[in-house]
Amino acid sequence: MYLIEIDPITGLIKDDEVLDGWKAIPSFLALFEKEGYGIKAMTCVALVMDYTSIIKNYSEKERPIKAMEIVFDNRKALNWNCDEIQLACINYKELQYNPTLEEKSLLEELRISKLNEIKNVKTSFEKTTLLRELGSINDLVKSFEAKNGTANTFNESPVRNGYVLSRLEIKILDQKSFYYDRKKRKAEERRAKESDSDK
Repeated sequence: MYLIEIDPITGLIKDDEVLDGWKAIPSFLALFEKEGYGIKAMTCVALVMDYTSIIKNYSEKERPIKAMEIVFDNRKALNWNCDEIQLACINYKELQYNPTLEEKSLLEELRISKLNEIKNVKTSFEKTTLLRELGSINDLVKSFEAKNGTANTFNESPVRNGYVLSRLEIKILDQKSFYYDRKKRKAEERRAKESDSDK
């Protein structure tokens, strides 16, 4: 996968025994330590969020269900809306952020959405119209691939280059970094102050 490696023997993400990989990210560690969640829950987050996940062809809504089915053999094993999972998902997305792959991911989601739309229409006229729209989307995908050659982009992934995730988190928190999101950090600080004043 792009950000966190899957162990081919267990089918789960590789454990981080040195604590400088995914366990160095506070939200990932909090999810791992949550009772009844552990490494399997973190594997579900990775499957749902990673650019190169095996379930990336599912819709955003269906991915968590499919991930739980794969990992737990139970589609309702986790409360996907719990704070720990949601924060881990946000941080996963931030840590793996790559503008080229983000664009590719959006184009693929658009394509899958249009294919599903085509499957659900009844009349041939509607199908023809939607197939034309799909053709336009496919042209965008071809144009993107011709310009970007994504094979090289995947070779830059943290997993392939042995990049330690704790260093990526430092980049996200560094105000001078490309990854730093000022609006998001200000909102988080404001929420933290409000929750402190409520106590």
